[in-house]
Amino acid sequence: MAAVSHFSGGSVGIDVSPPVALLQTTAYPAARPSVLTGGIGPAADYSRAAVATAWIATVPVPIAVPRVMPHKREWLTRTLECLPAAIAFFVISSLIWGPIFAPVPFAVCILSFHAYWLWRAQMTGIHAFKGYRLLKKHAKIDWRERYAQDLAAGVPSLAWDAIRHIVVIPNYT
Repeated sequence: MAAVSHFSGGSVGIDVSPPVALLQTTAYPAARPSVLTGGIGPAADYSRAAVATAWIATVPVPIAVPRVMPHKREWLTRTLECLPAAIAFFVISSLIWGPIFAPVPFAVCILSFHAYWLWRAQMTGIHAFKGYRLLKKHAKIDWRERYAQDLAAGVPSLAWDAIRHIVVIPNYT
């Protein structure tokens, strides 16, 4: 068997036809040819197909190992590992079968999700506005003067140069 690469119609084709020995329909011998079975000597059949079929018949067949049933804890672990994927598949596929088989529960779930999403969007907007107002308010404060006032009042504090401020801005892509 030779793999031949050729160009036809702008694409590359590769001939990966199976070997002829695997397409034989003759019965396979039980073992390799030997002196006892008459496989060695002048009368033996040494054709390519005969040798290939004799070799295939001697390939060891894997023995199935009996599978031990997992313990209860392993079943629980495996079930809990599969649960997120099963829930995701159920929820995503419910968009197709939900309106057909359970229209009222489907509508209740969709409306509940929309109500939750509206509430979360409002809370995000409110807190973003509060944060913006606090940012503007604290930008007007002279922090060096406030530090000097706290030192004069006897409030224990670190030295001004000993403090290092780090701003972390989480970013994705």
